[in-house]
Amino acid sequence: MFEWEGLLYPAAYPIAAESSPAGILQMMSDEMTRRFEAVDWSGIGELGISRYEALIIGSLIQWEAGTDADRPIISSVIHNRLEQGIRLQIDATVIYALGHNPGRVLAEHLKLVSPYNTYLIDGLPPTPIGTVATLSLEAAVNPASTNYLFYVLASEDGSHEFAVTYEEHQANVRAAKGGGDPAVKFAVVGDPVEHSRSPAIHNAAFAALGIDAEFGWRQVRRVSSTQVVALRSGELDGVSVTMPHKHAAYEAADERSERAMRTGAVNTLVVEGDRLMGHNTDVAGVRHALAMIESETTAPILILGNGGAAAAALLAVEGRHVHLSGRSGAGARSLAERVGVEVTVVAWGEPVSMATVINATPLGMAGEDLPDGVVERAAALLDMTYGAQRSSAVAHALALGIPTTDGLTMLTGQAVEAFELFTGQKAPIMTMEQAARDW
Repeated sequence: MFEWEGLLYPAAYPIAAESSPAGILQMMSDEMTRRFEAVDWSGIGELGISRYEALIIGSLIQWEAGTDADRPIISSVIHNRLEQGIRLQIDATVIYALGHNPGRVLAEHLKLVSPYNTYLIDGLPPTPIGTVATLSLEAAVNPASTNYLFYVLASEDGSHEFAVTYEEHQANVRAAKGGGDPAVKFAVVGDPVEHSRSPAIHNAAFAALGIDAEFGWRQVRRVSSTQVVALRSGELDGVSVTMPHKHAAYEAADERSERAMRTGAVNTLVVEGDRLMGHNTDVAGVRHALAMIESETTAPILILGNGGAAAAALLAVEGRHVHLSGRSGAGARSLAERVGVEVTVVAWGEPVSMATVINATPLGMAGEDLPDGVVERAAALLDMTYGAQRSSAVAHALALGIPTTDGLTMLTGQAVEAFELFTGQKAPIMTMEQAARDW
């Protein structure tokens, strides 16, 4: 059917009883050709598109426009976004890719891998997504002269409100919904949770990509059926989980990623159909942070700690020469066995020469120092703690000229993977890093 998509003109046709299916298709195709040739194509060269691309744009306009007056304005939005290299993010293309209309396009739908999903692909889909009326085709080659980049359905008559900036668009969305909620909603849950920078990080990313979504806080004493119901009912499309609920989130998930199973912790819950999928993105966060301070991955690793953060660090550096140091040697060995990573257990506080040190303990959050010699003999330092001021370990390492990063870099890295799990889109890493540090 893709070969005929957009090439059959929608109209009422006199069909003789003896007409064949091929003859009917030919009649509709001939009418489309006649209408196609009647369009004024004189300005298409300035638009930098082919006639077939104009037909594709016309099909998008056909799906999106509810009034004739909106057709050339919607066309201008499409052309403006194409010219500026912004993904079209048109829900109609997601519906076409799904093969049915779900009634409401959800976050899980936006992640559908398809050459037609304009939330994931750059530019136009490969073919039209439906039939194209003359008015839509004419609008495709004669867009209004605007700077608009966004639009939202604003009235029951099918008309839209248009905006140049994302902030204006968000205001239009709220007005169209009578001050209602954004299309997609996420939250971070924990106790306490007000300190979390996750909402700032994710909301900055949503704004950068023009996604109608909101990320908030929810303080909960435990991950209970209330939060699970919120996810299953569509009240929330996904949650990030902070301490002390990562094990409870693990238990609440219907399915778990390999990383989540090996670490025994879930920090991201995503709705996938009628299932809750549990992920551990802390592993990605550790790898992201290490990439910032290591020019090569041959140095030994020294991990301080034997809790959940150390489990994520262990999995992140699997395959390297890893030394694990906890206040309890038995606890360190038990952790390594549970995660399934081969390690050398060393006594607490024992330095490892020229190692990349990963502090996976709370030491430093209240100004404490790491054990003597650990930082001084390190080749690089990742201190998972972070706060308003640099930890003493980070300050000491920087003074010694040792490549160093802190927990904010790791936080950004885990948020990047969570964002991509939530939306299916490539995360704007620099925007998210800046939001983490500006909060």
